[in-house]
Amino acid sequence: MKQRTIEVATTSTATPERLFAVMADTAGWVTWSRASEAEREGDGDLDLEGVGAKRRFRVGRTTSHEEVVAYEPPHRFAYVLVSGMPLGGYRADVTFEPSEDGTLVRWHSTFTVTRRGAGWIYEMALRSFLRDTANRLARAAEVSPRLTAG
Repeated sequence: MKQRTIEVATTSTATPERLFAVMADTAGWVTWSRASEAEREGDGDLDLEGVGAKRRFRVGRTTSHEEVVAYEPPHRFAYVLVSGMPLGGYRADVTFEPSEDGTLVRWHSTFTVTRRGAGWIYEMALRSFLRDTANRLARAAEVSPRLTAG
């Protein structure tokens, strides 16, 4: 199976600290993303949002389960898909870099598609979804009253 890569980028007037905080606040995703449900899973011994945290998101009829694998405030947040979509080895790294206009947000994902012949469909759909999510994150960080980490 072919490894696929998607990278989308956007800018925000929000600081990297603010963007990271909005990204890491799992419960807050329902206020700005297309997720109708967003919650942390697992036992209470784990850091609420840090490395090892399990997260569940529902978008439409799809429920994905993810695990946070990098938590480096305010510059990098990464997760892997545990289940919920026919993708193998899915990993996303979201970075926040100061720029002249505020902050550059990059969402870099790699994966393979486990359904033969459907790779281009998933790549196209994911690219659109990630572009939309990055843009929504950028706007939410500019206006959101929620700030749980920093």
